[in-house]
Amino acid sequence: MIDENKPNSNEEVEKIDTTDISEVEQKAAVPPVSGRSDKKVAHRTRASALFIAVTLAAVILILLLVFVLQNLNSVPIYFLGLKGHLPLGVALIFAVVGGVLLSSVIASLRILQLRLRARRLGH
Repeated sequence: MIDENKPNSNEEVEKIDTTDISEVEQKAAVPPVSGRSDKKVAHRTRASALFIAVTLAAVILILLLVFVLQNLNSVPIYFLGLKGHLPLGVALIFAVVGGVLLSSVIASLRILQLRLRARRLGH
């Protein structure tokens, strides 16, 4: 027996949904995108950003202090013909600070180069 409701393999069935989108949203209880929700959202302020930055800086400083206190062994340091002794933790922090300063100078020169190029092109 052939079921009349089922299409044959040779027939193509095409249904076009003409339901209005707003009706679908109402049925699904989806709030409109442009509407305001009843939830109150806490916005970030400069004060909250400053608080987070200060807290993060304090945590980093505590970790650095622990690092220096755990690496107090004195090591010889040679730089440009000078010789001295520093605790290992302090010497490593000096190396990191020097690397940060060097990369900051290089990044500043690149930013200056891009600004000059943009000014010449009239942007």
